[in-house]
Amino acid sequence: MKFTKQEIDAIIEASPRTFVPFNKLVLSEDHQARGGGNTPKMSVAELAASIKDSGVLQNLIVVQGARGRYEVCAGGRRLGALTLLVANGDIPENYPVPVLIVPADKGLIASLSENCFHVPMHPADEFVAFAKLIEQGKAVEDVAAAFGVYPVTVKRRMKLAAVSPKLMAQYREGGIGLDCLMVLASVDDHDKQEQAWAGLPQWNRRADHLRQLLTQGEAESDRDPVARYVTLKAYEKAGGVLRRDLFCDNDRKAYLLDIPLLERLATDKLQKKARQIAVEGWKWVAVRTRYVYDEFVKFGELRKTRRAPTGDEATQLAKLQAQQTGLNDQMGSLVRPRGR
Repeated sequence: MKFTKQEIDAIIEASPRTFVPFNKLVLSEDHQARGGGNTPKMSVAELAASIKDSGVLQNLIVVQGARGRYEVCAGGRRLGALTLLVANGDIPENYPVPVLIVPADKGLIASLSENCFHVPMHPADEFVAFAKLIEQGKAVEDVAAAFGVYPVTVKRRMKLAAVSPKLMAQYREGGIGLDCLMVLASVDDHDKQEQAWAGLPQWNRRADHLRQLLTQGEAESDRDPVARYVTLKAYEKAGGVLRRDLFCDNDRKAYLLDIPLLERLATDKLQKKARQIAVEGWKWVAVRTRYVYDEFVKFGELRKTRRAPTGDEATQLAKLQAQQTGLNDQMGSLVRPRGR
């Protein structure tokens, strides 16, 4: 028999709403539409934190069972979150839980109603809601505790909420994936976000390519050779401006924005090395922070000439050759197959 949404809503509307102690609730085996084992553990922990902060905002749907028990046919994740809170001592075992009591023969129908007709919140709405909580004066740490997430998760959702409205609209419509949206959110300039997205060809709208467009003119602290040579610590000490990507798993990674300063710091550091080399007798030493082929080809390479070793050098070479021979013999004995 097929039920319409109106018929199911009528069943739920006619059912009484009340409160039942937590220790009287059990998960139904016969009236549960959603199978077990498909709910991420972290989602239950997050829901538990929310219930601890704000209570159970949506009633569970139950049928009356034997021995004064009530079988939960819709709201198993909320029951799991309550179980976690009781186990942690956050709420008592007789915590009053809001429930909707439906007839036993309508339990499975009610469970189907909640799972089939329920429209999940779009992630974009979640991003905006987190940002509004912060705008209302709530601390990031308090919001994180209320939802059972890390503070960095709250900050990331705030960043996502601040993406260009035009791009957010495309995300809602499915035109932009979450991976690309996170890359766009890593910069604050809406014009730059929109230009970078518009610059991607339809066939190459990948997050890594988008990141390349957005970071042009910046130096990655862990990949750019000059940035690694200068070190992030020295760059910051010199007053260098940088940008960190909240969506990067490496919290030490940063994008250096003041390239002229970075190049000057590298040149100064190389000049110290150049002075040490000049003391060896070189008439001219020049430094460059990056390899420039056009400059390199203007100069030749000194021809190498072989000479006879001095007495001390000959002695040292003989020792090294003997050591090499011994090591080769040792390695040969290790890899030689055993006789049968």
